[in-house]
Amino acid sequence: GNCLVAVRDIKPYQTILMDHPAIIGPFDNSELQCLECCKPMDEYHPCSMCSLPLCSSECEAGSQHGVECKYFQKSKPYNPGVDMSVMYSSIAPIRMLAVKENKPEVWNLVDRLEDHLEERKKGDQWNFLTDHVFPFLQENCDLDFDLNVIQRIIGIFRTNSVKWERKIEDKERPVGHALCPLFSVLCHSCVNNTRYTQENNTITVRACVPIKKGEEITTQYRGPNDGNVLRRSDFPKYWMFECSCIRCQDPTELDTHSSTIRCIQCREPNLYPRDSNMKSDWECRSCGFTVEHNIPLGITIKLEERLYKKSYSDTP
Repeated sequence: GNCLVAVRDIKPYQTILMDHPAIIGPFDNSELQCLECCKPMDEYHPCSMCSLPLCSSECEAGSQHGVECKYFQKSKPYNPGVDMSVMYSSIAPIRMLAVKENKPEVWNLVDRLEDHLEERKKGDQWNFLTDHVFPFLQENCDLDFDLNVIQRIIGIFRTNSVKWERKIEDKERPVGHALCPLFSVLCHSCVNNTRYTQENNTITVRACVPIKKGEEITTQYRGPNDGNVLRRSDFPKYWMFECSCIRCQDPTELDTHSSTIRCIQCREPNLYPRDSNMKSDWECRSCGFTVEHNIPLGITIKLEERLYKKSYSDTP
């Protein structure tokens, strides 16, 4: 795979790179939103030329929606029974095909990224693509495309894209996933040495600790707040790798005990994994009680659900 290495010493807060999206695609399971300005919609307003969802006639002339609009004008695929998740899932690959055709310098950066295609084809999510999205494109898209290219584009997009936000009506709002080809070269570490921000359609990566010349520059694919009991399974599920960073290899998570819970037997807060294996039994370091990992996982998930139902104004 690719990685980014410092060619000089980098101080904290120094800017390392700035990048822009090659494309932005809506979430597959997006609530109704405009394909041009990404504004949420209460009811469907079809584009008069292609029937895809827009918030108003003003957005019909927009450059973002214009990419896919011309390819759906003959079929006008919208009807009240259409699966919106299929429609939204079709947008990103069409936009990336346009990049391939019209912006070769950007496509060359995208094309070197990992797609993990063979691993993705074994998952249930791929069945949704083969059963619904690919037939939708073949039936409705007026574009002579190679299905193998579409598959590679989807593999690249799902492996490397980042959740994207835009200011809509004076509020930052997630609008979909963006593929930023330079940013995507950064590998993951749960103890990463950079932070990134999004502003004005730009992603900026800055050092958060001193980085020595020759050291790998890393980002974080998954937020740090949850413990490994919840986080580690997401890496093979979404990014097709198992993280082996120092946090993931330490059952105490660098003495933070982010996953540690009270022992089911003695009630001491000392029950955590026996070793770094994701499926390891958990052992209480106070009384020696052991339990299979799925029991603490279930307890943690239930506690998370209770926590997220709480309002910020609730008393502890």
